[in-house]
Amino acid sequence: MTIEEDRAQSGLDMEESEEGREGSRKGTLYTLLRKVIVALIGVIVVLISLNAVGINIGPLLAGTGILGLAIGFGSQTLVKDILSGVFF
Repeated sequence: MTIEEDRAQSGLDMEESEEGREGSRKGTLYTLLRKVIVALIGVIVVLISLNAVGINIGPLLAGTGILGLAIGFGSQTLVKDILSGVFF
């Protein structure tokens, strides 16, 4: 095999690997999105079921909101560190 053939083959392999990575990213995002949607539908079904049984879901929603706010404030530092790492 000549050097030119070897270079052509490695260039082709690089293109295939880039396409593979892009497909992998799409697959990962698709899986993540699907799991988030299934979890969201599950939570909605549970809340509707609890409401139908007669349990007041207002305090549950308020507690979830406060928990989400606490997680949001706590993750600020994590997001800042990740963004700093990306730019370094």
